[in-house]
Amino acid sequence: MLSAPEKNIKLKNFGEKMGKFESNNEYIPFGSKLNKLHKVLSHIKKIVLGLFSKKQLEFNVMK
Repeated sequence: MLSAPEKNIKLKNFGEKMGKFESNNEYIPFGSKLNKLHKVLSHIKKIVLGLFSKKQLEFNVMK
């Protein structure tokens, strides 16, 4: 498994290799979009895991 900084660098490089989105003759780096998406997804994952572990605790207390 890659560490977080390595993963971000790999994602960025992958995005740059994939090419750029062109809109109105200005390019948006694809890597930065991937990076933002990755951050959002990891944030959601943390929230979900946090909620899940709280539910587990509540369930164990109720037993």
